[in-house]
Amino acid sequence: MKYTNFIFTLAILSIIGCSSTYTASNFSTKQKFYEHFNKSAQDKVVKITLNNDSSFTANTGASISNDSLYYISEVKKDEVIKRSEIKDIKYVGTDMSNLSAVVFLKNGQEERTEKVNLLSDSTLYTVITTKINNVMALKNIKKVSYKNRWLGIPFSFVGGTVLGWSMGVFVSGIFNNNTQKSTHNADNIYLTIWGAGTIGGVILGLAEGYTYTYQFNP
Repeated sequence: MKYTNFIFTLAILSIIGCSSTYTASNFSTKQKFYEHFNKSAQDKVVKITLNNDSSFTANTGASISNDSLYYISEVKKDEVIKRSEIKDIKYVGTDMSNLSAVVFLKNGQEERTEKVNLLSDSTLYTVITTKINNVMALKNIKKVSYKNRWLGIPFSFVGGTVLGWSMGVFVSGIFNNNTQKSTHNADNIYLTIWGAGTIGGVILGLAEGYTYTYQFNP
């Protein structure tokens, strides 16, 4: 029984997923810590948590310089672009109910738009995403984290497989003890539960991912 409990615990911990946490004390210098963060968090979707535990997301990564965090935030707003201002339009996607486009303006600018609606006079009603450069002192930031979805699969695959196997053995054993039928049905139950555990582990691993966390003010 103790062995079974150990297997269950090990499997559940594997399914939950793993993470890595870094602080400045893990590196020889604070600058090395910053360099590791800059290389790791580049172009990632990062979650920034402040000292008051409020948080927000930066979709294009973040970097550190001079004890400050630099990141880009995105602001979406409805906007109307007059036909007289448009040089060309390149539509993206095939979903006509949620069409995106790159609008080339006569002044040389490009606008990446969403939910494009072409009005009768060829005027565009659309949602434009504006990117804003931001900077925040690290003393105000508790931690920054991001997930690697694919790296979460191996851990949960192992956990799901072990848990499915354990549950399959347990349930098929009960089935065998309580029926007079052949072991064929019990084997089917065992294989079904084992397979479900494996597939479930992969799906959960992809959803949860492997989390990397950089703590600045633990």
